[in-house]
Order: sequence, then structure tokens, then C-alpha cells
Amino acid sequence: MPGFSTSGMVTDVSGRGVGLDVVRANVERLKGQVEVTSELGKWTTFIISLPLSLATVHALMIQCAGEILAIPTFSVAKTFQVPALEIKSIQGRQAIVHQEEILPVRSLAATLGWSERNGGPLGEGKALVVVLQAGERKVGFLVEDILGEREIVTKDLGSHLKKVDYVAGATILGSGEVALILDAPQLLWRKQLEVRLERKQPEEETVSVAGGRMILVVEDQVVTRQMEKSILEAAGYQVVTAENGVDALNKLGQHRFDLVVTDILMPKMDGFTLTKEIRGNERTKNLPVVIVTSMESETDKRRGLEVGADAYLVKSSFDQKHLIEAIETLLGTKH
Repeated sequence: MPGFSTSGMVTDVSGRGVGLDVVRANVERLKGQVEVTSELGKWTTFIISLPLSLATVHALMIQCAGEILAIPTFSVAKTFQVPALEIKSIQGRQAIVHQEEILPVRSLAATLGWSERNGGPLGEGKALVVVLQAGERKVGFLVEDILGEREIVTKDLGSHLKKVDYVAGATILGSGEVALILDAPQLLWRKQLEVRLERKQPEEETVSVAGGRMILVVEDQVVTRQMEKSILEAAGYQVVTAENGVDALNKLGQHRFDLVVTDILMPKMDGFTLTKEIRGNERTKNLPVVIVTSMESETDKRRGLEVGADAYLVKSSFDQKHLIEAIETLLGTKH
């Protein structure tokens, strides 16, 4: 956010709230990306990713709405084809479980604001998915066709076209056609911002004390949160959701829960801090906590257990059976 500063002193070279914005703007100009992760009062990590070459780039060539497009491969996590029926709708948003990983899915043509040919990319009951990644953020985009990979020479769009959303440049194909080069980080981050703006109002939830055990699901990603909620409700549990640790503590103060399922990387308060807060409260100190996260290092796992988590599950190897079994074991309801 340009112009935002927490400094109590302003000098000629500091305290004006423009430094980080200048870094971000210049990294994005070089077709790179900047990520920030932090834990309050402990550490902050800045990750700056830049392409090795700005003149040529290895790109995945795709077809979308009848147009050939290029996506730099350093932003492509994987591609795959699945039956269209495997794409589910959760509160109006599409998602898919692929290789035990929950992925939000969007039509690339719709994201770009283009009209889709022949009813969209789900032809003949199959869906072609290109998964873009920036840091830990992954989104699957539906495309019409995947044409392969090639080295391309990047061309600037010129000053009159520099502000075209989601487009980083262009290249000339062997046929003489011009193909646009997509700005993958902008696709990921801009669409994520729009999701957050759409979800600004808190979700309305009805909490009933009747029926099954009550579980609090804490997750900042809308699709993952709703997917976990659906899995647990299908298993017979009552579920309340929270968007971060602060939201979770508020709901823990309002209702009685039997178990908490939480992510780690969240705004305002992360899952490690939330778990410590739960263990430090006399009323909730014995509440079972299951961490479900993309952080899979042994150090992270040890830390999760040290702060008081009863189980630590990794999203990259996510299996809903493992989640249900862990919950059943902790609640003493395993058959």
C-alpha cells in the first residue's frame, strides 16, 4: 500500500511508506513477483522471484477462446485433464480435488473477460486444467487446448498498451501470428483480491447445539474452507467456519466446540499462535486441535506439535479419510 508507514520519524530517505511499493513495482516490471510472510513480533520473510532471462523465456502455449496464448513456465505448476464432472461448485465457486490436493478452478477466458467458444473449455466431458502458482498460492485455469512448450522472444506491448490487465507482453510465432504472453502473478493475485472483496461481509452461520459434535474450521482460503466444511458435514459433524485466528478466538468465546481444524498461514493471526492461545485458555486448554496446512517441513511439524496441536496433516498429501480418522480418534468416536 503506497504511502502507508508505521515509522514515527520521517527523513529524506525513510519513513515515507514508499520503499516496499517501489520494490514491488520494479519487480513486477521485470515480470517477477514478491511475497511476504511474517509472524507477529518474531520474523518477516520477503521472497523475490525473477526470471533468469528477460529477452527469451520458456513458455507453455495454450489456446483460449480461439486465441493462442503463452504462459511463462516458471509460473506453471502442472497441467492435467479430468472429467468435467469432477469440478464441483462450492458457494458459486469451482474447485477440484486432484492428487489429493484441493484446487480452486476458474475459466481462463472468463477471467480475461473474453467470450468462450462452443460453450467454454469443457468440451466432450473433459476439462483441461493449467495450474499456476506463486509461492503457496495455486489456481487451476480451464483452457481449450494445451499446445506444448517452446522458447519465445518477448516483445513489449508499447506505451499505449502497457495497462492491459493480465498481459505481460507478446511474441511472434513461426506462422507470423502474434500471441499474447500472460502475466501469471497478476492473474493469481488480482483474482484472489476480488474474491476477498466479494467475501468482505462475514458469512452468516446458524449454530445449533443439537445433533453431532461441533467443529470449528479455521482457514483463510474460501474454497479450501468450504471444501473442509462440506467433508465434515458429510461425515455427520456440525461445522462453524472462521477466516483467521482472531475470528476463531471470537467464535471460541461465543460457542462450545468439540474440536478445531486450522490452517497455519493466515492474516491477523496464524495457526501456530491460535493453537498457543487455545492451550493458554483455561476453558479451551483441552480442546483437540488438528492442523491442516501446506507447510510440510519437519521443522514446521515439530513446531505445530510443540505449540499443542494434536495432529498435523499436510495439504499436498491431503486425504479426507485421514482427516476424518484423525478427528474420530481425537473425539473417541472411531469405530
